[in-house]
Amino acid sequence: MRHLVDGKPETELRRYLEHVRFPARKDQVVHAARQGGAPNELIQNLERVTVNEFGNADEVIEAYGTMD
Repeated sequence: MRHLVDGKPETELRRYLEHVRFPARKDQVVHAARQGGAPNELIQNLERVTVNEFGNADEVIEAYGTMD
């Protein structure tokens, strides 16, 4: 199982992206995560991502950062 750079399992972020309609802007992704009840740390990390447009959830995960 892959983990995000903050140590959380990748599946945790994916759960908050389930209702995002891609392609999506970063602000839409952040809003969806916030509406889905994502923890503040995850929201703050999403806000720091430098990519502003995503074609799918995998691109969000890649931009957020993972570690194997």
